[in-house]
Amino acid sequence: IDFSNGILTVQPLMLSSMLTAGEGSFYGTPSATYTIQYLENFSTTNWLVLTPVTTDSETGLGTFVDPTDPSTRTERYYRISIP
Repeated sequence: IDFSNGILTVQPLMLSSMLTAGEGSFYGTPSATYTIQYLENFSTTNWLVLTPVTTDSETGLGTFVDPTDPSTRTERYYRISIP
């Protein structure tokens, strides 16, 4: 939670980084939209957008699935950003 400049910001909490390959879930502000980003490896800092996710209006749970076939890549890292 951040309260700077009079604006309350709640950072999302990652519930599970991997349910299965390319899936994840997190808790955030109910009905808020977050952006799921990914990296193929840490040799670059250029995060790419995977998909926007709007959390559940009651629980704040957000989930995502990476549509890329896991057998075509060796690794992928995800992060959640506020749009």
